[in-house]
Amino acid sequence: MIPLVSTIDWGALSYQNARDLPMVLADIERAKKWDPGALGQTSGQWDEIAASTYGEGNVPDAAYAVIPCLVEMAVSQPHRTDEERCLVISTTVDTVVGGYKGSAGVPSRLYAVFNRGIQQARSLALALHTAELPAGLRLNVVAGRLLAPATLVAANPFKVTPCGNLPKLGCGVTNL
Repeated sequence: MIPLVSTIDWGALSYQNARDLPMVLADIERAKKWDPGALGQTSGQWDEIAASTYGEGNVPDAAYAVIPCLVEMAVSQPHRTDEERCLVISTTVDTVVGGYKGSAGVPSRLYAVFNRGIQQARSLALALHTAELPAGLRLNVVAGRLLAPATLVAANPFKVTPCGNLPKLGCGVTNL
């Protein structure tokens, strides 16, 4: 298991099944292949990841723990294909720049690890060869290349911007 998982207090997260997420992440890490089409389909672990990162139109605080773990897996497992890495980039982009109503602020205890995960996701996206990817995945990679702390949803760990107060910027997005 990637070391990052053991550093997170999963029980302190508000997501209902947060205590189960280390096992879900371990299953994903051990999987021989990640199905890039799995997100949003019946796929067990990826469904649980989807629910923990943007379930029911919200971004629960568990997203800020799950995303860095997925990114670390994508970076540290050399056998992963570019399409499998795109699955992680897509999950990251959908979570952090979606501007979802009800986005939880990044908990201050997770801000550093989440910010590092965002930087790793951007580096991963920059390293992918987009010409070899299907068009839909290319768009996700391009979006991943734009990731930076300034694009984080409710990124400020000390003051969360309430939804609806940023009319032209989108709900919860700060410092564009």
